[in-house]
Amino acid sequence: MTTETRKWCVIVDVGERAMIMPSGNLVNAQVYPIDGGLVVNELALNYGTPVFECGELLLINEHGREICGAGRKPDKWAVDYETFPFAELEIAIKRARESVGVSA
Repeated sequence: MTTETRKWCVIVDVGERAMIMPSGNLVNAQVYPIDGGLVVNELALNYGTPVFECGELLLINEHGREICGAGRKPDKWAVDYETFPFAELEIAIKRARESVGVSA
């Protein structure tokens, strides 16, 4: 993979739209309580946990999938993002900081 096929991706918004849509920005997770060393399946707690956080900076491949980490794909989720050429890392960092309200 060449640097020309890689891009920087900045998650700029994970607003309310992402939190209320069925697939939005939440992935299902479960927590199982343990009683005396045994998992109690009947008392499992289901909850949604965010896939992306605002201001995240990802390196993505030509298919839009995160290269490092879990291989997340921003366009699969209800989040707003912007992409930048691989050579424009400084601009991508500046945009990530702006998206969370941090001045340059």
